[in-house]
Amino acid sequence: MTAVGNEQRSRSDVIRAVAPDDQDEFLRQFAGERLPGWTCGFDSSTLLADCGEYGEYALEPPPTGEDVGCDVLLVADAPVFIGCRPDPETDTWTIVYDILDD
Repeated sequence: MTAVGNEQRSRSDVIRAVAPDDQDEFLRQFAGERLPGWTCGFDSSTLLADCGEYGEYALEPPPTGEDVGCDVLLVADAPVFIGCRPDPETDTWTIVYDILDD
């Protein structure tokens, strides 16, 4: 289990998010859409992105960098993908992840 605020979340509550082979093609489906985002914490020891009320994600493959920053992007208030960057001070994602519904 992982601690999230005052609640405990079991490993089975963790959602898989996988980097598509063609990142550009994946992002094209969202072209022109206004996608609000939510900042996520990334724990390099557990390899999980904690996006608060929007869930906890196992990122495959995990992002690299010493101080990774991630965001979950939403459509109709539902998470649709996660973008990560090696430094949370930059705005440029170096990898994106498709959130799986399995």
